[in-house]
Amino acid sequence: MKGLLAVIKKDIRRYFTDRRILVSLFLPGIIIFVMYSFMGQIISDSFAPSEENFSVYAVNMPGEIAAMLPAEENFKVTVTDAAGSNADDIKKEIREEKADLYVVFDADFMNKITDYDASSGSPAPQVKIYFNSTNASSQSAFSMMTGILDAVEHSLANRFDVNSPADGETFDCATPEDVSTTFITMIMPMLLMVFLWSGCMMIASESIAGEKERGTVATLLVTPVKRSHFALGKVIGLSIPALASAACSFLGIMLSLPHLFAGLDVSASIYGFGTYAALFALIVITVLLFNIILVMISTFAKSVKESASYASVAMIPILLVGVFSIMGNTSANPLLFIIPGYNSAQCFAAVLGLSFSPLNFLITIISNAVYVALGIWLLTRMFGNEKIMFGK
Repeated sequence: MKGLLAVIKKDIRRYFTDRRILVSLFLPGIIIFVMYSFMGQIISDSFAPSEENFSVYAVNMPGEIAAMLPAEENFKVTVTDAAGSNADDIKKEIREEKADLYVVFDADFMNKITDYDASSGSPAPQVKIYFNSTNASSQSAFSMMTGILDAVEHSLANRFDVNSPADGETFDCATPEDVSTTFITMIMPMLLMVFLWSGCMMIASESIAGEKERGTVATLLVTPVKRSHFALGKVIGLSIPALASAACSFLGIMLSLPHLFAGLDVSASIYGFGTYAALFALIVITVLLFNIILVMISTFAKSVKESASYASVAMIPILLVGVFSIMGNTSANPLLFIIPGYNSAQCFAAVLGLSFSPLNFLITIISNAVYVALGIWLLTRMFGNEKIMFGK
């Protein structure tokens, strides 16, 4: 038991006293928070109402249509009666970006469109809108005016309304919790899988391969420590800094979600203690599983570079199971939760989606623990193989 603790302490001391390693462990979480918050601010700004000030020349504009022009604080539409003005002069102002629109209605426009019969074959009442497509303000004013005219045209043939907002009734039955879980489960399970694997890969890839390169692996193996204790100590000792890195990344994601989904009322406050406890248990067992895989890869490799290459290839299935978790939960078939990696991704999605299944959760924890135990046994056998350890 003392040997096991010595191996654990050795790895923990090494990773938590090296400043460069500490930066690599915790920097991703900080970068995620800053990056997602910055992205959320950009998205929020792009959808925020901007100040608009449109200059419109109009001829024969009906009062009904003038009343439909925007009247918000950030929307100012200045309409100038252009009856009797020189049309070419107004068009020149639009070309020179001194004005935005020139709108010409037929005389007595509202009565004409009310009396117009499409089957008569006679020309329909006309509205001519002159604008400058190279001027963003003119283009926006054109879109505003055509939207108003489309609404007027639609109202003339209106026979029924769908989800009319007139009575103030809300038709979307989704609760704020549903909205939050939907957006969180879209990205979190895959990101968690990637960050957990990346956090483990940063330190586990060179755990044994690095000892081989430094020529210290022989010294470690001749110490009076059981090979099984040495394997278990390596896994536990590497899992603690990996867990710290994953926790930092997870915290960065959760804190940045309100900024990333600004305006969508997405909040992590919908989760209680039980949810976080289940997530913690899943993260712990998943980190142990990833670490045992990566330590075995590191043991098999002859160098750190070779180990990192193998680990990068092994990351592809992790990305795939993370993508599968977005496509939907397979809780109807508990047997699928014995598949390592896939079970963790699905459980992350279920827990974050508040569709927790105790049976699937238990199968995931137990099966992954069995895989970790099996991995430790295989790692012990690998430590006793001179061809693997010394390339003989």
